[in-house]
Amino acid sequence: MDYLKDDQYYIDLYDLHTIEECLDYYWSIKNGFIKSRKKEFPKYTDEKFNQEINKCLNMMLFGIKGERYRHKVERIKEWTEKDKLVQEKYDKAIPPLGVLCRKCHSSTKVTSKDLLGSFEPDSKVLFMFECLKCKKRQALYEDGSEWEYEKPRCPKCKSPLKNTVKKPNKDLLIFIDSCTKCSYSKKYITDFEKSRKEQEEKEAKHKKLLETYRKDFVLDDKSGQEYIEQMEAMEVASIIREEERQKYESPVYQRSLQLKKTTIIELEKLLIQSLEKAKYIKLSFDKPEIGQYVIVPFTIQDSDSSRKDRISSFELEKVIKDTLEDTNWRLLSNSIMYRLGFLEGKLKGYEQEEDMLKLAGKKEETKPKPKIDEAKRQKYVHTNVVQMARLLGEFDGIENTRKRRLEKEPDGFFLNDGKEGYTCGVCHESISGNNTWWDLKGIRCGDCQRNLKAGTVPLAILEDDYGYDVVIRDWEFKDDYGVHPSTVRKLKREGLLIGHDLKREDGSVYYTIYLTSDNKEFLKKYPKKKSDIKITISDKDGKSIEL
Repeated sequence: MDYLKDDQYYIDLYDLHTIEECLDYYWSIKNGFIKSRKKEFPKYTDEKFNQEINKCLNMMLFGIKGERYRHKVERIKEWTEKDKLVQEKYDKAIPPLGVLCRKCHSSTKVTSKDLLGSFEPDSKVLFMFECLKCKKRQALYEDGSEWEYEKPRCPKCKSPLKNTVKKPNKDLLIFIDSCTKCSYSKKYITDFEKSRKEQEEKEAKHKKLLETYRKDFVLDDKSGQEYIEQMEAMEVASIIREEERQKYESPVYQRSLQLKKTTIIELEKLLIQSLEKAKYIKLSFDKPEIGQYVIVPFTIQDSDSSRKDRISSFELEKVIKDTLEDTNWRLLSNSIMYRLGFLEGKLKGYEQEEDMLKLAGKKEETKPKPKIDEAKRQKYVHTNVVQMARLLGEFDGIENTRKRRLEKEPDGFFLNDGKEGYTCGVCHESISGNNTWWDLKGIRCGDCQRNLKAGTVPLAILEDDYGYDVVIRDWEFKDDYGVHPSTVRKLKREGLLIGHDLKREDGSVYYTIYLTSDNKEFLKKYPKKKSDIKITISDKDGKSIEL
């Protein structure tokens, strides 16, 4: 008996299961779309409807095919090992020796060998012995124990059943169970020819499935590895996004963000201002030591001759520490030396995030077990998907911090974070954090917030970015409505186009808002042009589909 098959058998079997699973999902999803078409997609053309089905099916099948590939080697190995153990169990089984016929005590021979419960932990090999003289048979397990046959009983009267076997031809076996006490009788037919045909049809069906769909539903090694790497990168991305988000839950991290990364020029100005007030003059920096950190030696003079060495050193240390408390610079401990009114010391500059956290008060503690293998993290940390996740995590963290702040300032607040590069959601000017107003509707400059608060324009304009077409933007007049800027000014003078001027505190106009609700007559005369941009994608067969 061959329980262990060649490698291709297991590959074909696994691929067949993959194809069957893909087809089951394919027809289940497709039929579901077709049944709900009239209700859910009444306005879709046949082409558009089929495009939507294909999008959904391709996305769903991508995941199934990828996951099937991910576990392919492991599962085939399991099957092979399992069959290998069964084969070894069967091959190594030795029949009991010296078995004699129970009827005539003559010698016997082994006529068959079977593994009972082949995939069970307590499987046993059963040997059938036949007497060389009287042909009487008996069955023994490999350990010599006898196989006990429990005769079936009548389901009606529980009496023993008599079993009769007939063989009309080579392909047919008829088993008849008849009761020895009552009229109960039941016939069982084994048709070997029918079974062979069914098996041949099944094998032919499986062969056709493999030939027809293997290319479509079974990923090759190149595509499979790409899928695995994509999923692993997404796994790393998910963890890194959460890590970035959680940073903002930490008071220490919040404190580290408030530490100003000060350049050497800014540092010099900051120190001179504080030191001169304390009567320390002529600050001078020496050549820096640039490595993991920036270490800058300095000298200074004490202009207060009443202070002696220890007091002078102590006072200088205190002034420097107080001045640098909110920066990324620190005075190296025990570095200040005093000689005849001259003092020297060393300043140390920090740049890395971990160092800034320590400056903010982070304590050394036992690191928890990482949620992801470090080698995997390093493999994908620089991929686009992980970098995007890092940015999204940072955005989540900042957004959550701002929302918590709303509990105390429900109407909103200026960010005042000293950062540059924000863009006003109304006038689109570039602004700094100190002039950036924030609430749940977004960010805007101080001037736009003042105009909104004064009621110059309604808050509804903030919904325009969500696709509600509340506002007509300046650049849209020419591109979307075919109206030249000079014509815009003319239409405003004629009253066909109504705008709301946003003014600065000095009264100057810096931006004009055109609400669609105010300009219905304009929109009738100058309707928005239809976009001529066409987006084309390819379906799974390589055919172009226009969206």
